[in-house]
Amino acid sequence: MRRYKLSGPNENDILELANTEAVDAEDAELTRLQALLSQWLRMENVSVLMAAGCSVAHKGLLLAKLEESVLSFLKDYYKKNDEKQANLHAFVDKRLASPKETGISSFEAWLSYLSNAAFLTSQKESPISDFKWKDGVQLNPKELNTLLNDLRRAIYVWCSLQLPNPRDETTGHHAFVAKLISRDPSLGRAKVFTLNYDTLIEQALDHLGIHYVDGFVGQAERRFEPSCYGLDMYYPGEVSEGRVRRYDKFIQLYKLHGSIHWWERNGGKDVLASHLSLSPFVEWRAEYQKSKTINNFESIFREELGPVGILPTSNKYIQTLDLPYAHIFRAFHQTLQQPQTFLIVVGYGFGDEHVNRIIEDALINPSFVMLVVDPRPNENMIKRLKEYQQMGARVYLLSPYSESKEISPDSPATFDDFARIVLPNVSWLNDWIKLKKMEQILKRSLNTNTLEKDDNDE
Repeated sequence: MRRYKLSGPNENDILELANTEAVDAEDAELTRLQALLSQWLRMENVSVLMAAGCSVAHKGLLLAKLEESVLSFLKDYYKKNDEKQANLHAFVDKRLASPKETGISSFEAWLSYLSNAAFLTSQKESPISDFKWKDGVQLNPKELNTLLNDLRRAIYVWCSLQLPNPRDETTGHHAFVAKLISRDPSLGRAKVFTLNYDTLIEQALDHLGIHYVDGFVGQAERRFEPSCYGLDMYYPGEVSEGRVRRYDKFIQLYKLHGSIHWWERNGGKDVLASHLSLSPFVEWRAEYQKSKTINNFESIFREELGPVGILPTSNKYIQTLDLPYAHIFRAFHQTLQQPQTFLIVVGYGFGDEHVNRIIEDALINPSFVMLVVDPRPNENMIKRLKEYQQMGARVYLLSPYSESKEISPDSPATFDDFARIVLPNVSWLNDWIKLKKMEQILKRSLNTNTLEKDDNDE
């Protein structure tokens, strides 16, 4: 039984050719698919664009569900202090009940208008001191700033996601980065561009001991310094003979819209990175979802820090003109313009026009190849990709062979399925997991022997 469909520039299913004389269609299509991927992965430059769909298996939310979860929480939060925050409660309730009644159906657009209104009323030189809102509920500038701050914090909490240790469970993120670094080290370094605020990709890299450059330098204080993207890692080798060997386990990571572990200081002049423990946020979210308890929400945040990741607003383009985003977006554009470039797009629905424009600029690159992986491509995505293909671009869409009402992490063309099953397998990840499990067994055995020795001594 077939699982995948690979649509190419001629609009035919390329994998159909693999099944004409095959006894086992599933094995035949996977063999054909992995052969194509192996060919593309041998191109000089391999890059990945990841988005929200990659995090769904680990409780990550797509934008519509993120809006519903965040606003539902804020409605409960303001209801607790209804007398003091009655306007905020009514304002959120109005948006949550029927977002289209306001004339702004998109969560991004709604947040954009709130952000713009707050900016215009907060500037000393602005001639505007207040607004009249269409939906009948009026917020003064102070209430508006309170709402934006609470929205920022709530989004932070719902984007605090954790990966299990690969010794206990190997996830798609672990398999994905392990296979990316298994390319021939003489080729260009793999580059991962992600639109996600969560730190799942960093957690996977840390679990597997993979070194990565993310734009920050320093240990005691990690500060954004884009020049570090030009660095690489090599074994010492025989320096006297001028021969060195590249270190294999190395990736370049670019967070296009920032991250929950980015913080600002000095009024936004400095951007720092600090990986605080996500456990308090994860535990608080789990308790709230279980009992709707909203106590101690403020206490899980450190007041002296403020996240600077770009909020999901429709004015992302303007915000990405500032540091550090200007450097990162420029790197994305330059990367796709390089010869022999293969771009894997996974978990992305082509909803960000700034990113889309950069991809479309790359279509004139004669050696550019793009593979889009999606378990349920919508009509707009299919139409867009067909337009790219009609321009002569080598653009491919990997999707399920047949539609399914329910999508699980193991469904065809999900991120986890693509990372674990579709990408050509590598042995070092399994060997690494076996080694770590053996280390655990030896450590437990050593601890047991030590305790028995202490008991005998007594």
